[in-house]
Amino acid sequence: MADGKALWTCAVLVSVHLIGTCFGHFLPSAIEAVTRQRFLDETVQRRLCRNMPGLTDRQRSWCRTHLPFVGPIAQGARLGLRECRRQFMFERWNCPINDSTTNYHFIMSTGSREASFVSSIQAAGITLAIARTCSAGNVTRFCSCDTSVHDENIEHNIKGKFDWGGCGDNFAKGYQYSKEFLDVAHTEEEQGNQTALDVMELHNNEAGRVVVESTLQTICKCHGLTGACSVKICWRSLPKVQVVGLILKDKYRNALQMGISEAPDVDSPPHEEGSREPPRLVPLDHLAREAEPAELTYLHTSPDYCRPNATIGIKGTGERECNLESRGDDGCELLCCGNGHHPQRSVLRQQCKCKFVFCCKVVCDYCLVAWETHHCNDPLQLTARK
Repeated sequence: MADGKALWTCAVLVSVHLIGTCFGHFLPSAIEAVTRQRFLDETVQRRLCRNMPGLTDRQRSWCRTHLPFVGPIAQGARLGLRECRRQFMFERWNCPINDSTTNYHFIMSTGSREASFVSSIQAAGITLAIARTCSAGNVTRFCSCDTSVHDENIEHNIKGKFDWGGCGDNFAKGYQYSKEFLDVAHTEEEQGNQTALDVMELHNNEAGRVVVESTLQTICKCHGLTGACSVKICWRSLPKVQVVGLILKDKYRNALQMGISEAPDVDSPPHEEGSREPPRLVPLDHLAREAEPAELTYLHTSPDYCRPNATIGIKGTGERECNLESRGDDGCELLCCGNGHHPQRSVLRQQCKCKFVFCCKVVCDYCLVAWETHHCNDPLQLTARK
């Protein structure tokens, strides 16, 4: 058993080394590096912190001192990417982010609306995962249940309302550790000079966390004899990631295109000679307003997702299934980008003529059913036919 464990450890570390060797400067962000790994014991986690590509020195240091959270970070990032795919599954860009480093790197380097959503939903997923890890009681050296509201006597039972109690999700620690791990890779101190993409990603990371905070709910449970609610205990609870995903999808649709200004703010205190004012997001139109913390921002218009472009990881919409009856994003007219669509017919074997047999089972026959779906035409094939 020990030998098998050692072999698995070596295999993981070798794969990490090969990832760094093969992809060079196309290394994904720190989050992608974490989500690729499976974690075992503390020894393996320490080695992964030391060897994973894509992490900055300060992230490696954080990783080594916060080992219990490396797993939740990976879990939260995967949670965010799964929600991204769910939210965009019927659109031209369907969040095709996988273990392809080039694909991930391209999306995050476009500065587009899509990059803003990926940043925010991953930050939100990591915040949720860490907050719940704290409330589960497995990392008491770092955090536990949320007790911040227990000292607030605004709505105490003595006034006929309720007592704070239970084990609330620890949003404060989820926020803190998510910010520490994600944002350090984009700070001026870490990289010397922030880029426009750094500033954009920092803002969208924060937007994801702010949206999570806005979804905190108060959950209550009554205690008393014969159903009486003589004592009501309440705690704060975070929702499922799907709730956050819906809010962020709406903010994606209303994202603000911004520019970057490195000019000093007239209201800011003077800097020492030779120091540079950190860049910040500014509206492209001087009549437009600044972005709120919970709003998503982007720098550049989205690339063409209709046509395949292997160089930048875009597969196009060719052969994607579309809904012939829909006028929405999943409809053939929009999803197929005006390239038309074609039917695909298949025969499915399904249960039919089911009946209840006493006692006690259901018996079914099997029938062959004709099934027709519609799929987008491939624009490259259309061009070749002309």
